[in-house]
Amino acid sequence: MDTFGPAQKVGHQATVGMLVAGLISAVLGSQLPGPSSIYLGQDLSFVAPVKIGDTVKVVVTVTEKRDDKRIIKLHTTVCNQRGEMVIDGTAADVAQAAERAIVPAGCDLRPWASTSADGTVARN
Repeated sequence: MDTFGPAQKVGHQATVGMLVAGLISAVLGSQLPGPSSIYLGQDLSFVAPVKIGDTVKVVVTVTEKRDDKRIIKLHTTVCNQRGEMVIDGTAADVAQAAERAIVPAGCDLRPWASTSADGTVARN
């Protein structure tokens, strides 16, 4: 698997991979599992560059759930408008119980992502 980073020449202008990976954190913090979740960790592979002007889609899928500790493991991917995977990875979060969730005053939690029937969440 090829990896891409600032030290490599990709033949065109590319964005910084961690900037794009930040979109995954945005989905995890606001949609799945959502506000007040505890982010345990993330593992990423940058498999292709994101070109300036590309449109990307973040997909997060729950792969494992531990009810005893409320831990969920997730598969995370980012694809470009051509359907090519640019980031592949995993993440782990602790989902808070609804009665324990704290949403700061003034936060706008209107959905900016959609959940499909198979359980994936995609940023709109």
